[in-house]
Amino acid sequence: MYPDLMGEPASHDPFLLAFTAPAARCDASGLVLAHNGAFEAWAGYAIGSRVDIRGPLGTLFAPNLPACHLVMSPLADGTWLALGSSVESPDVLAAITAAIALRMGRVEATLEANARIGLQEAPTEPVARCLRETLAAAEELRAIRLQIAALGASNTSQRVPVGLDLLVRDAAAALHPLLIVVEAGDVDHTVEVDRARLFPILVGLLAELAAAAPAGEPLRAELRGGDHVRLRLLVSTLPTSDTSAIASARRFVTSAGGRVLIEPGAAMTLELPAFARSFCTGVGCGTVLIVDDDESTLAMMGAVLRRSGFRVLAAEDGVAASALFRLHASEIVAIVADAVLPGRSGLELAAEARRSVPAVPVLLVSGHSSDLLGTYDLCDLPILSKPFGARVLADRVRDLLDHAETRA
Repeated sequence: MYPDLMGEPASHDPFLLAFTAPAARCDASGLVLAHNGAFEAWAGYAIGSRVDIRGPLGTLFAPNLPACHLVMSPLADGTWLALGSSVESPDVLAAITAAIALRMGRVEATLEANARIGLQEAPTEPVARCLRETLAAAEELRAIRLQIAALGASNTSQRVPVGLDLLVRDAAAALHPLLIVVEAGDVDHTVEVDRARLFPILVGLLAELAAAAPAGEPLRAELRGGDHVRLRLLVSTLPTSDTSAIASARRFVTSAGGRVLIEPGAAMTLELPAFARSFCTGVGCGTVLIVDDDESTLAMMGAVLRRSGFRVLAAEDGVAASALFRLHASEIVAIVADAVLPGRSGLELAAEARRSVPAVPVLLVSGHSSDLLGTYDLCDLPILSKPFGARVLADRVRDLLDHAETRA
């Protein structure tokens, strides 16, 4: 419940403010606790009024106002979301995802605050490791929260580097991995798009095409790199005209500077410009091992370093990164790792790498201050604070290598 909202203006309920359609929050009895400006314009000042909740529908009875019909949706905290009856389902999703993101933010803040306090007490290393894993869990929760919030922010466009192969795999996994086979070569599939908008479009498109395939025949998705990243969906049956899913995909791809190609009875191809910012003209600069458990950060780092002339080995956790380092130690010229990772932290990875290759340059990236990163003797390691931009990353890696050459 939100007793602090009783009688207060809508600005005290942040997720309602982010919602452009008429939206209000009610308690279980139907008492209106808060609403946004659009709701006030639609139904009048309604805090303290009561909604007659009848399952998915409701009626607002406010003094001196005609009855207003509402669409009702229960929220996880026991309150109800009330929306103007003309509101369509995407707007309902926007408000619900914003509410979930708000609650996740509170859990995230609690986890991070408790872990920080514990690390400041100079605990033993086993305890410190547990606390750092708690920080890693908070970081993962933050990434999930931002993705959920982005799903509801339909009016906000944020173009970021995204691995299209990873996004397609996630979309396929959200449906049925046995019905959709994803094939991607060992090349860069990074594009710069609004991930929050593209993901649901891919889910809808894959679901529609997979459903149209003959019984037992999986939908095959092939990805190719180059100046443009191409997602080719091999289908034997395509609608004769654009469905809503195909039309949405066409609008998105066109707005992103790409195109959609149809081969009747064969395939549908989504073609998007590859992420191609270049910060270094050198070629053959060596191999960089990058490690981060946040998919979008890992994709961005990989794209930037490839465009800077490096070969990239990527891992989502410290255990996988350790295995990659042992296999490719002779060719790795630098390591860029998140300091806090589940399983084995970036600090532990750096310590292990230094034992076998003492001169290997390591750049830690972290959203935490250096005094909270443990007791390893790695005080000489540079730290790049999150969030950081592409140009900053490229410059810091180049400086790291220049400094290593100077010391050699």
